[in-house]
Amino acid sequence: AHVLGAVAGRRLRLPVVKHLHGILVNEKPLVRLADRTLGRYRAVVICNSEATLQAELKRSGVANAAVVLPGVEDAHPSAGSAREQVRATLRIGADEFVVGHVGGLIPLREQHLLIEAVGALHAAGVPAHALIVGDGPEMSRLIAHAKALGV
Repeated sequence: AHVLGAVAGRRLRLPVVKHLHGILVNEKPLVRLADRTLGRYRAVVICNSEATLQAELKRSGVANAAVVLPGVEDAHPSAGSAREQVRATLRIGADEFVVGHVGGLIPLREQHLLIEAVGALHAAGVPAHALIVGDGPEMSRLIAHAKALGV
């Protein structure tokens, strides 16, 4: 999409924005070459994190890249009660530590380390929970790993 979008934008004389929201990309040499070559035709490359920006700079050498962090709305006045409702639904105490992750369940993200960290907290007597939201090829392995650790 990034390559074809750059070609179409150039042909139609429209500004093109490349938006990256992860560091996992197509590493085929021809795709990388085309992406790097067409980079000068993009108005800007927007990345969702500093890590993504650094990976893109290293990969493509673009000069017109920036980080735009995902927005978070201001907490609604009733956010406290919503928090309590969610914790009650998930059977998590108000004083228990929660670590969350949202993203694709792929080997690159190494979510098993989050599960192991929460397992270590449990072993040390710290009440903690891991909340992982996502889908992907690692789901069944991560569920089995969490069950094995009692997390």
